[in-house]
Amino acid sequence: MPATRHPTSASFTLAANLRTFRTRAGLSQEELADRAGVHRTYVSQVERQVVNPTLASVSKLADALGLPLARLLDGTTAPDSAPHRLRSGPRGWIA
Repeated sequence: MPATRHPTSASFTLAANLRTFRTRAGLSQEELADRAGVHRTYVSQVERQVVNPTLASVSKLADALGLPLARLLDGTTAPDSAPHRLRSGPRGWIA
């Protein structure tokens, strides 16, 4: 069964935090997957809330990012620091 895509759900929080911390670390999904010992598509699926990851998998991802497990599940982590689309200028993103 797919994860719930509601902004207050645990899977939404995990997905947003995983993407935020991965991009802050300058890692691609593939690089994070290699470090965590999971497949690249799995990282993508977690970030898109397609799968409900096990606690063991989330722990591997947190370890690969050098974070305590709780940080990925913390609803107060700053998703507002995710990249924002520039309104003017060529297809750029700013943090």
